[in-house]
Amino acid sequence: MPNQPAPRRPAAPAIWVGLILVSLLVLTATLGRPIATPDVGGASWLPPDGHRQRFTGPDGVEASEWAIDSAPALLASGPVQFGAWLSVTEVDWQTAQLVRLSTVRLDPAGRA
Repeated sequence: MPNQPAPRRPAAPAIWVGLILVSLLVLTATLGRPIATPDVGGASWLPPDGHRQRFTGPDGVEASEWAIDSAPALLASGPVQFGAWLSVTEVDWQTAQLVRLSTVRLDPAGRA
């Protein structure tokens, strides 16, 4: 009895696995991005708005979050020095785009 060739595997499972992998790669590359990535000014160097970053070490945790904001919103709720800074820099406060960074440091016991 001569050697018979091994039965050939169906191609459908391999095709489905390939399609699922490609679709997952495409979805992870496109979802979660901002609607329009800014390409001018300082915002083009920064990650999407509302980005959070945490660093841990032996002396505790440092968590920071930043957001893109506008000058009129910060005039009422921002620091007192903000108005003086606007007058010194002579920027157009109606259209100025600013980045607000807030950082929280916690010790190993969780105290701020």
